Amino acid sequence: MKPRLSIIVPIYNGSSFICALLNAIKALNFEDFEVIIINDGSTDDTYDRLIKETAGDPRFTLLNQKNKGVSIARNEGIAHAQGEWIFFLDADDYISEDYFDFLNNDKIKPNINSYSMIIINGIIDDYGTKKVKWPKVRVSNKTELIDFATRNKVMKYVWGKLYKRAFITSQNIQFEKFKIAEDFLFNTRLIQVITTISKTVYLLQSHIMQKIY
Repeated sequence: MKPRLSIIVPIYNGSSFICALLNAIKALNFEDFEVIIINDGSTDDTYDRLIKETAGDPRFTLLNQKNKGVSIARNEGIAHAQGEWIFFLDADDYISEDYFDFLNNDKIKPNINSYSMIIINGIIDDYGTKKVKWPKVRVSNKTELIDFATRNKVMKYVWGKLYKRAFITSQNIQFEKFKIAEDFLFNTRLIQVITTISKTVYLLQSHIMQKIY
């Protein structure tokens, strides 16, 4: 049976983050997920540590490739994903154990399949110095959504969001190989192909995600 959620984690020379990263994932209350970790040509002991720390846990899939950059690594993760939803996590991110609890919320379950993207409104502790709370999404048409996306940081990143896998694959939405703004371009491509605003973005409250370094 396919999982409801695919967590995609590109990693390059992230040996020092592995324990915190995997412990946070394994501690999640929500259990219906798979994790696809793409080792992007690390030159340290990242891959060896990943093999050791995920051994015997069938939820984890390790992919190993030559260094091609985060965009190609994420695309590889998308290609292997089986979950209904996709979530992108960086190796230096931390998520709280209740981060995906909403997926089991009986009030949300009946409508969740009508969305192609879900924005999780958490407090992001950026390097321990700044706390950011996403603004509320108040849009009624595509023009307003595009305006919102270009004016607010929420759409400049892929973390803190769930993406409907069937939607992004059917529309062939992938990451472009750029050194900057690849997240924003990914989200922009998604916005360009949506047709029904009310079934595109859903905002959730009170979940925590932060950088761990």
